[in-house]
Amino acid sequence: LSERSKLPSHLALALVANPDADRETSEQYMLKSVEQIAGWCRAVGIRRLTVYDREGILQESFICCLHPK
Repeated sequence: LSERSKLPSHLALALVANPDADRETSEQYMLKSVEQIAGWCRAVGIRRLTVYDREGILQESFICCLHPK
């Protein structure tokens, strides 16, 4: 990795589900991706991470965790 003289304070991540994968597989992949990127941001000092999920897969996952059936 190359050294940078300036580091962004905010990183935006746009997630797109794989159209060939089922919803659960996409959810697990997205969650793992966000977890890894959040760790990288923390390690290098990026303080804000925004995640865009056009299909709402992660939002549905979060709501299900808060309000299980």
